[in-house]
Amino acid sequence: MSYFLISNLPVASPNHAIEQIQTFNSSNYNITLTGKGTFNSYRKEDESTILIILGNPIFKNNFNSLIQNISISELALHPENIFEIFNQINGICGILVIHKKNNSILIATDPLGYFPIFIYESDESLVITSELKQLWNSLSEHPELDTNAILEYYNNGHFISGKTWYKNCHKVLPSTFLILNTTTGTYSQSFYWTWKKVIRSENANEKKKTEYYNSFIELFKAIDLSSQKIGVGLSGGLDSRWVAYELQKSKAQLSSYTLSQNNSIEQSTAKKISSILKIKHHTFPLSFENWFEKRLYQFWSVDGLIPIHQFHEGPIYNELNDHYDMIATGFYGGGIYASETECNQKINSQIANRFLSFLTSPPYTELEHFSINCIDPYLSWQKISNLGALQVYTMSKSIPVLLPFYNMNWMQVNYSIDDRDQIYSKFFLEVLNDNLPKEINSFIWQRTLLPSKFQKLNFLIQKFQLNKVLKLILQKFGMNIQFVKYDNLQDKMNEIITNESKPEFLENIKPITIENKFRYISILLWLKMNKERSHNVL
Repeated sequence: MSYFLISNLPVASPNHAIEQIQTFNSSNYNITLTGKGTFNSYRKEDESTILIILGNPIFKNNFNSLIQNISISELALHPENIFEIFNQINGICGILVIHKKNNSILIATDPLGYFPIFIYESDESLVITSELKQLWNSLSEHPELDTNAILEYYNNGHFISGKTWYKNCHKVLPSTFLILNTTTGTYSQSFYWTWKKVIRSENANEKKKTEYYNSFIELFKAIDLSSQKIGVGLSGGLDSRWVAYELQKSKAQLSSYTLSQNNSIEQSTAKKISSILKIKHHTFPLSFENWFEKRLYQFWSVDGLIPIHQFHEGPIYNELNDHYDMIATGFYGGGIYASETECNQKINSQIANRFLSFLTSPPYTELEHFSINCIDPYLSWQKISNLGALQVYTMSKSIPVLLPFYNMNWMQVNYSIDDRDQIYSKFFLEVLNDNLPKEINSFIWQRTLLPSKFQKLNFLIQKFQLNKVLKLILQKFGMNIQFVKYDNLQDKMNEIITNESKPEFLENIKPITIENKFRYISILLWLKMNKERSHNVL
């Protein structure tokens, strides 16, 4: 396992002989970092500070120059430099600065809040960690379950508003730097960047399209990809096609892979795209044999924070390492959440309730960070940071993951565009049709099952939600557009639901859909892991 831990309590020594272990002390606090390979490995020390990049970063060419020209010891006084450091890194990462002389620690989340940093606070203890399981070793008593937050997990498919499995424990907000005084045990938090810095434009003209495209491809020029064996994950989506096309123009040793059942839409599309780009393609076949058992460790490694079926790829990380030096994905991608009714609106509780199910968690729609006339930055925090980002983060513990869309220069251009031009992927499809080869735009898009070259038809299918009707029909037959025949797992799912013990607060829930069964089973599995402190629970 790879994590960092800051605690005012005695910490048990990690029992990971094959991992790198770093330990530090600052007044009344112990700091522990562990990581396989390169995870948590970047460290720069001078007479007053220790800078550590948490995660598995991919550095841009100007990173070292930036670090040499800013004062690490004065980051709290110049928080804009924190943003600049993150802007010279690709991947899901955090920042840790240990001040050796004034007994303080600075911890910073990335701009979108994708690197998980949790704070557990009680009368006796303060623990800051990237892994919830470390609370079990750090606290004298087992943390108390937050049943309302768990019910929100079931309703939404993920936690919301920074909540976790436990009371007194929350996830730190995006674009936040935290200063911990290790003598007094007090800390303060501030935003080093907010979305209100983005200036919204009135219309998406040709100049804006050029800016959008150029800000995306600049990442491929800003990172030395020469001699790197890169595997780009191709699916039926448009985002990964764009990534593959741009990488194909680099000097990297590029090939593609797909995680799929044989003869699926994704597999056939990925093979054809690879053929057009003249790169080798490899399929990692998905099997239903011991499906749940094979995913328990990944589910455990991410603290059960995302439902187990999000790990559709299964235990293939070692295989990815055998094939590639680095992988690239279309994670995040283009387009926006808003429909016509939410265009160019600042997030509010009414809009938040359309997308999320709240029980007791505050929506936090009033936060300064989300002060922009666009709902996406808020929903990205609530949805993506608590779901897809955690899956990518887990993968990055084993292999560096290049995330071309997680580029804050491109992000700022993307969210400067008028929502009326962005809805139903209108602007995104225009850019792809202007810049990608016609052959690539002639293949079907998994969201609509139409080629991306049919811009108006794709727009209408999404506007009238015909794609959602298609999704519901496929789900009724135990299928979906990406991964087919989940009904093969129905018997096993029903067996787990029937046989596993259930706490009282779950007894009245009767999951019917495949999605809800996965969520319900994920809760049962984590509660059992929480009790037995092991991932071997089936």
